[in-house]
Amino acid sequence: MLRTDDLLFILNKEIELYGRMLALEEQKTDVIIERRGRTLDNICSAQEEIISELMIYEKARQDEIDRFRLMEIPHRANRDITLRDVAAQAESRNGEILMNAGRELKRTVTRFDRLRKNNRVLIEDNMEYFQIMIRGMKNHNTVLSGYDKLGREKGKIAGPVLFNQTA
Repeated sequence: MLRTDDLLFILNKEIELYGRMLALEEQKTDVIIERRGRTLDNICSAQEEIISELMIYEKARQDEIDRFRLMEIPHRANRDITLRDVAAQAESRNGEILMNAGRELKRTVTRFDRLRKNNRVLIEDNMEYFQIMIRGMKNHNTVLSGYDKLGREKGKIAGPVLFNQTA
């Protein structure tokens, strides 16, 4: 029977990390709607740290799968193997636990991805709104006239002319 403790640990750690990513992504929705840029930046920084950690566990999971492929399931050495293949070679209870962890990870990642896509649309909508506002301000210049002490007309453009759109 296969030893699945390491793989189960990795899957549970990934579930935890993606759960944290999901919680931050949920916070992001409110922050985007409320247009709080600094808070959004802080959330993105926290997510980047989690992503760095996730990359380590993703590689560890792939290494563990490769170990199973080469040592434990030799008839599949040249093909991709799935978690189901590993679970089938494990003791029945461990295989069941492994499959449940895999399903939970998939559920969490799917929820995260859906929310991430929604947040991307919110950000794009906000950016479009502000670009429309800026274009309107750029095109709404007026000339004000006045006279100086000598009676000469002084014209000046009123209203914003130049904008820095860097966000």
